[in-house]
Order: sequence, then structure tokens, then C-alpha cells
Amino acid sequence: AVGTNKNIMKRFHQIQRTKEAQIIGIVVAGMGIYGSFEIISSIEKMIENSGRKSYTFSVGRINPEKLANFSEIEAFCLVSCAECSLVDSRDFHVPICTPLELQCALDICHWSSFYSTDLND
Repeated sequence: AVGTNKNIMKRFHQIQRTKEAQIIGIVVAGMGIYGSFEIISSIEKMIENSGRKSYTFSVGRINPEKLANFSEIEAFCLVSCAECSLVDSRDFHVPICTPLELQCALDICHWSSFYSTDLND
């Protein structure tokens, strides 16, 4: 239980850091994600409606070196399969969040006990 709480607090910290970002990169990792075009469009619209700017990138597997090439990006939202969506971002130069966490950072929804990495939630 202690490990779980620690991981949840790390995710919450990523949300808090993402709240400050004005330029958000949408990273699509993997192309076989069902409904990814609609999900990406929805994320772009959420970011635009919040008065922020977004850029969308398609990469295979993310790593700190790849994302460091985009120095103007202040946070990333990772669109990937559920198994790959929770990234320990301590090695990355900016926070990496899931679409649900981005919604919390943009004050579209509030952090609660509900947590999902399913892109359809």
C-alpha cells in the first residue's frame, strides 16, 4: 500500500507541474491505438480551449533523449496503450502525463479516487 500511495503522489505531482505548462506536446507512441485520431483531436481541443498551445508528435517508444529534442515543450501528454501510458518521468526534462491527468491539470475534471489509463474513459 505504501508503494501504491507513493506512485499516486508522483502522478499527482506531475499534474501539478503540468498545470503550469503553456506549451504541451501530445506524444503518440504506437500507431495501433483504436480511436487515437479522435482522442488526439479531443486533447488538442482541450488544450486550445485552455488558452495553451499544443504540438503533436508521433514516436515509436519514448525516451528522455527523443523528448529532449523538443526543448520548447513544457509538458507532454502521452497517448499510448494502457500498458505503456504510465511513465516514470524522473529522467525526463518535463512532466509526462496521461490524457486523464491532463484533464485534471486543465481543470476539466478533478483528481479523485478514480484512476484509469484506458483512453476511452
